[in-house]
Amino acid sequence: MRMTLMLSNDDGVHAPGLRTLAQALTDAGRDVLVVAPDRDRSGASNSLTLDRPLHPLHLDNGFISINGTPTDCVHLGVNAFYTNRCERVIAGINAGANLGDDVLYSGTVAAAMEGRFLAKTPIAVSLTGKQHFATAARVLLELLPKLELLRLPKFAVSMRTDSKPAPKTYTAQSAQTLPTVKSSPINILDIPTAREKPVLAGSPEANNNTVDKKSAGLTKLTA
Repeated sequence: MRMTLMLSNDDGVHAPGLRTLAQALTDAGRDVLVVAPDRDRSGASNSLTLDRPLHPLHLDNGFISINGTPTDCVHLGVNAFYTNRCERVIAGINAGANLGDDVLYSGTVAAAMEGRFLAKTPIAVSLTGKQHFATAARVLLELLPKLELLRLPKFAVSMRTDSKPAPKTYTAQSAQTLPTVKSSPINILDIPTAREKPVLAGSPEANNNTVDKKSAGLTKLTA
């Protein structure tokens, strides 16, 4: 079976960065699957939706929209919608740089982190601006074949791309010399491997949930 790339983001399923990235990868001959939030969920970090069932909506362009967080989207995409079909998660292209402490709150980085158990290191792509998404997509396409040759952290890579238009001619001798890239790998440590799972509406779990009120007085749905 041919392996594919799963795309997600935190700006929402209709965001221009996600559409641009999906189109660029498709035009380059890559198989892509898209599962993304139904609206802007910037700052959602690694949160899961545990207080209500999730409702996936299959859009006409083939994307799946979910009324949940970026982490919900990737978790369900990898484990429910496209089991054993994805080799890498790519999150973005985010409209915003995600610098410094922002990576702790970023839904874009969180979506990439949720793909850490797949065969290949996930990637989060962020743009320092809200235009020239094609430049960021082009840089990613240049980097993808080189990633296997680099020493990467185990869990996730975050890539920030300056907001500049794509040059008419573009060549790169190595990933380290790409002219428009300022990238920063992030080693994510102490990531828990066992967590409660989001519940899909209409699933057996949604119909047979038990209520747990022991955690800080909050109600959680657990399978």
